[in-house]
Amino acid sequence: MSFRIALFGSHYYGYAMLETLLSLQQQIPELEVVGVASDDPTKSWVSPHKRLWQYPHTKTEEDMVANLATRNDIPVWRARIKDEDFYNEFTKKWMPDICYMGVFGQRIPENIWTKPLYGFYNFHSCAGQVWPSNTGAQAFEGMASNGEKQGAVAMHMIDNEFDHGQLIAFSKFFEFSDQETVLETFKRTSPYVAKLMAWHIFEVLGIPYPQDYKPRIIETQDYQTQLRQTNTQL
Repeated sequence: MSFRIALFGSHYYGYAMLETLLSLQQQIPELEVVGVASDDPTKSWVSPHKRLWQYPHTKTEEDMVANLATRNDIPVWRARIKDEDFYNEFTKKWMPDICYMGVFGQRIPENIWTKPLYGFYNFHSCAGQVWPSNTGAQAFEGMASNGEKQGAVAMHMIDNEFDHGQLIAFSKFFEFSDQETVLETFKRTSPYVAKLMAWHIFEVLGIPYPQDYKPRIIETQDYQTQLRQTNTQL
């Protein structure tokens, strides 16, 4: 029985996540990456003027996730997702059991984020103490202005607000430096996103994972109950 994963991601976060998924496929035969949705920064609907795409970057960085997916014969979507065509693609072809998102410039509509049996999760960088915190497109800028010396990645469930849904876990802390550019920080911290996603996949599938994958977990009763219920359906 396959475990179907869809990725919504761009830039170095999305690339690290997709690389990790491709690597995990070698360890977990039932894992299948069924589709990738990625930013097209030339389009207004990803709000490129408000997000990381406003900073100097290369064409390679714009296309790196889509190109990696294409090289591995994974379907790619770079148009609007709040669209009947995407809904049909998502529900009739991709049919994911779970979705992960990191650096994606479109709000996920409720008729999409409620579909996957195991949930739809986002990864957002923040100071790593409370959630929600450092929400919005300029998390690193906010951390710098607050004088933060360390940060972390929050893994949270998607809901109808930006950077708001139930917290699942914080990654381990990373050193934060306001001497780096925003894009340099995204690149350096991308392994924290990928490792947190990998931990969650192991957790959902009930597979032992390396100890250094274990994050600073915030376990809620509701989430653990949901996990036990869905695990029985595998």
